[in-house]
Amino acid sequence: MRSLLLSVTLASAAIGRGATLAAQATDPPYLRDFPTVERVKQTMKVADPKETALRQLGAFYQLQEILKQLSGRREFRGFLPAEGQLIGEYGVAEYYVAQAADSAFPGPYGRLRKLSDSIPFRFSRIDPRFGVEGIEVFKALLTPAIQAQYDQLAGVDRTRVEAKARADAQDIANGGRVLVATPGQPGPGKDQQQMQRCVESGRSKADCLGEGFSNGWRELVGDFSELFPKTVGLRLVGNWPGPGKFNLNFGLDNVTINCGDLIPWTVEYTLAQGANGLKVTVAIDKAPMTFAVGEGATMTGPAAADLAGQIIVGYQPGVRTYSDGRQEAISRPIFRDVTRRCTIGALKVSSPTEPLVASSKSPLMDALVGGLDRVTQEVPTGLRMAGEYRGAAALDLNFLPEGVVVSCGDVGSLRPYHVETRGGQTTLVVENGNSPFTVTLGADGTMSGSGTVRIDGRKLTGKDANGELTYVPRSVSCQLARFAPAKGRGS
Repeated sequence: MRSLLLSVTLASAAIGRGATLAAQATDPPYLRDFPTVERVKQTMKVADPKETALRQLGAFYQLQEILKQLSGRREFRGFLPAEGQLIGEYGVAEYYVAQAADSAFPGPYGRLRKLSDSIPFRFSRIDPRFGVEGIEVFKALLTPAIQAQYDQLAGVDRTRVEAKARADAQDIANGGRVLVATPGQPGPGKDQQQMQRCVESGRSKADCLGEGFSNGWRELVGDFSELFPKTVGLRLVGNWPGPGKFNLNFGLDNVTINCGDLIPWTVEYTLAQGANGLKVTVAIDKAPMTFAVGEGATMTGPAAADLAGQIIVGYQPGVRTYSDGRQEAISRPIFRDVTRRCTIGALKVSSPTEPLVASSKSPLMDALVGGLDRVTQEVPTGLRMAGEYRGAAALDLNFLPEGVVVSCGDVGSLRPYHVETRGGQTTLVVENGNSPFTVTLGADGTMSGSGTVRIDGRKLTGKDANGELTYVPRSVSCQLARFAPAKGRGS
């Protein structure tokens, strides 16, 4: 992460050394109309420093998204030099605004772990609020010509995705008329079958529609799942603070390390089941650090460690020259390599849950899905699972942030679960109604269990007089056996 930031910063510095957009004959002319980092910061500044930070974060994010939209297919094939430089500048600035805000205002922000987790202006490109509501990026920072060009390109994408989402929403609303095949009529398509199984499993209709919405987007821009495989396996979620100014903030894919005044950096981590219990290894520079994972979401590492990193010691002024001769002042952070002694010892997850809103707040989605259920769910922190596990028999386990969908044939049900470590062994307990079951995690990444599991599910039949979907119960039993992780990173 630090090397990436450094390379982006060095690329940005080339502009300050006299490189102009005019020198890039192949670079698109619209780049001259984009603001400098300093102008973005000043334009987004208000009296409240917290609101200022949120506005700046939203502006930098939206500017990057606008550039990506204007670049067309280059977003997936490779940006032109100046496009990549400018996107890099905005990305680095977004990162440092977030770090400065979290440092100035530590601790939780409402129900969020930190201030920068709040993203009130992080709209998707097809959201009608993008660029025009709240921080008004188009009006405050760009020209009408840029907005017109963006609207033309984004409008084509929005129309296609809206049409698919509206059709999917109508499929759910019409229940038995579309999703349930009737004699003499063609059965539901692949997307409709997936949505049907999703709502039958007990997941919210908004979540199921959102997945169909995402599938439509992938159809539009292409499926890059092979380039970015899903994370599969045992993972950690949450923030583990230490006794000093050290903490590890885990996500499914990586962990962010904080130590005193060092600039936080993000690295990958691994979990391994050994003879003496579960170990998590964090790739801190060239000396990986190992922590023993204990009961109750605890973690124990070395008493202390010397960690090498960087701090910001000042800012270097510079000048950006545009192709039309305009110049604007910019500033770049000055880094210094330092080593800090960090107290580590025993770490414990700071909170049992983090909030998850299981539906979109977009007015576009509101208009499409009407009165579909929208609920706020709590996602447990600590040891979690990711990805899909397929059984040797007919039983499958698909792990989601809010739980696991247990499927036996074409019957599936969403169930809560938790992971336990005890006596050097890691087990997963699925709270399957009156018949919970347990599987054991092996050192090879597989899971295994024994016995018969009864899955109580439901089948979609249509809708009632009030327009609500109707179901009939159905149950099936499957044998527990060995589960192997599906293809993905970390399996």
